Amino acid sequence: MRRLLYLVVALVFATGIQAQKIDARLTNLLPDANGVSKTKSTMRGQQQVIDTAAVKQRINVSFNSDCTIKSFSVIAMLKEGAECPMALLQKLGVEIRDAIGRMLILTVPAESLMALDDIDEIESVSADQMNQLMNNIAREKSRVDEVATPEKAQQNNLPQAYTGKGVLVGLVDTGIDFNHAAFRNPDGSTRVRLAMAIKSGELVEYTTPEAIANLTADRTNESHGTHVAGIAAGSLIEGLNRQGVAPEADLMLCGLGTYLYESELLTAITRMFDYAKEQGMPCVVNASMGEVSNFHDGTSTAVVRGLQEYYQTEDDRKGRICVFSAGNSGDAHAAIYTVLPEADSDGYNLRTVLGESKKRSWDGKQCNSYTNLYNFFYNLDGSEFDVDVKVVDVNTGQIYTLEEKPVYTTSGYKSEVFKNNRVSTYNNKHYVEFFKSGTILFHEPNLKLAYFVKSEKGKTFRAMDERTTMTSGFYSDYLEGYTDGEDNGAFNAHTCCDEVIGVGFYHSATSYTDINGDTQSPWGNTYLDRIHDYSSWGIDDNGVNRPDVIAPGSMLCSAYNIYDTTYFDEEGKHKSGSTTAELTDCVTLYGRNNYYGAMEGTSMAAPHTAGVIALWLQAKPDMTSDDVRALIKETSYNDEYTTNPELIPSHDVRQAGAGKIDALAGLQKLVGTTAINTVGADGPRHATPATMYEVDDNCYNTLGQRVSKNAKGLIIYKGKAYLNR
Repeated sequence: MRRLLYLVVALVFATGIQAQKIDARLTNLLPDANGVSKTKSTMRGQQQVIDTAAVKQRINVSFNSDCTIKSFSVIAMLKEGAECPMALLQKLGVEIRDAIGRMLILTVPAESLMALDDIDEIESVSADQMNQLMNNIAREKSRVDEVATPEKAQQNNLPQAYTGKGVLVGLVDTGIDFNHAAFRNPDGSTRVRLAMAIKSGELVEYTTPEAIANLTADRTNESHGTHVAGIAAGSLIEGLNRQGVAPEADLMLCGLGTYLYESELLTAITRMFDYAKEQGMPCVVNASMGEVSNFHDGTSTAVVRGLQEYYQTEDDRKGRICVFSAGNSGDAHAAIYTVLPEADSDGYNLRTVLGESKKRSWDGKQCNSYTNLYNFFYNLDGSEFDVDVKVVDVNTGQIYTLEEKPVYTTSGYKSEVFKNNRVSTYNNKHYVEFFKSGTILFHEPNLKLAYFVKSEKGKTFRAMDERTTMTSGFYSDYLEGYTDGEDNGAFNAHTCCDEVIGVGFYHSATSYTDINGDTQSPWGNTYLDRIHDYSSWGIDDNGVNRPDVIAPGSMLCSAYNIYDTTYFDEEGKHKSGSTTAELTDCVTLYGRNNYYGAMEGTSMAAPHTAGVIALWLQAKPDMTSDDVRALIKETSYNDEYTTNPELIPSHDVRQAGAGKIDALAGLQKLVGTTAINTVGADGPRHATPATMYEVDDNCYNTLGQRVSKNAKGLIIYKGKAYLNR
């Protein structure tokens, strides 16, 4: 198959260009005047068709069932100053998926490809290669591939390759397939040194190869944990480029099943730390889970408190790193962070509408419903306040009590929705908490729940909504005097401490190829290299910005749990009738099927970061979380998508943390092979401090003259030398 692919590529590039603007890899796939393809093809009956599998390994092409071309995914560049010819493209049946400056990402029907050559506004049309090897693309983005082989290491002045060897990578999650090929050595033996799973409510350990080989999965309707573990440290499998960041690290896997409580999570993390101590090895533990609705002061969650307790001495901190995802509520209006104004005449300082989970039908009307409510309120100084729950007609602004306009269960029974609400204190800090499991709804359209807050003027007030659906969060619904939720603050409370590295995510890919060879872009229009709208961020109660860093997290392809009944039957085969859109590969190894598929979110970016930290621990095993955070600040790179507020979803550069994690720059810094850090408008800026992109004029040339931060040549900033290329 490899030889066939080379033959196809050679033939494609050997053929002359038909159109000046259009990439020959596209035009050579079109049939000539006699209906014959100009590249390698096969005979099916009397019809000559293209070898679709070989083509799709190189470029993004969609085929019909008879193997003729349906459409191309292309990247078109507009001429300088040209307007997008939208009407003409639409007339040709072209879909504009993304627009980034002069660049257009298009889906073009096969019959319309050549017509692009006649559009004056278009400068060039290139084949789209972004849809292949998604995890590999993530590795490329964070420069993991630049340190993974001896050849690459030598080119980058590193003393050796870095693959996580000698480091333990721990994953605490749910839906872990303990014997997936991604967690095995080439001889089939397990790379898992410590396995843990919940059995009858207890965390049970498995440490022998025989015991681990007999494990299945902790949960049979989830693949999240398998996917996360594969991203951090999936094995390199010949012929399948889906390996993780640290493919030679040893593994510690804990499957929590449905027991996603803080106690189990904390127990698993600290046990992994202890195990690493016993083995005399450094470790990094990833947990892509957490909670938004809590104090963001670094003391309120059991996980944070437990880690603070665990790190009693400096030796406890060395080689024990914990990574958490920041959360996916960055654009869900899920937080309010404001200084309370003077109260209105009715005594309320703030009022806000709670966004519905979805519309549900009742008596022929589409009514607002709420699923699994969880809201948390507090003043930053811990002082007391009151929150009243009311009902508002968002069309008229009319306000009702819950007695006047009650909510109901989906079965029609009246619900005492807030009987479980709690007013309490923690560490002498007052808070109000509302929660309701299940789904409730109104029996009239336009009615929504609303919160009314009474407090002192000038208090800094926080409100949080744990739900993460598009229509959850806090809204004004265009009602005068009501407050909208915002981006700042709806992030994982577990990341509000120095013991944890918090991670957001950016788009490392915009599409992928599924197991049937079809191109999938399931999460809508995306912008390559841009921070994802939903990547959570915010300022914690101590004034510290979270997350620490962002990493690739969009459409990453990694291992799936073969025991996940959502996709697979009891024989480990794809279940008839279930979707295949998320699945990308199946490899039969070690007497079983091993599936791979795509997911996205900060859940994926966090293990990618954990894998990078494993590479760093291989170079310097005694690093602490403070060391890692400092290294991240010094070596993460920043580009226009992290420094230009207009290109950042929140329009706030703090959403990027220190920037995009860079495995190579971190290793070069650790082993001392680079004397001059590099920054530059034309490419990644390496070793820039987190504040670099906030600099105004505080940069100097070698003569001591003040210059712009974008000045070419050697510049001095805060006593460090930077080379702007």
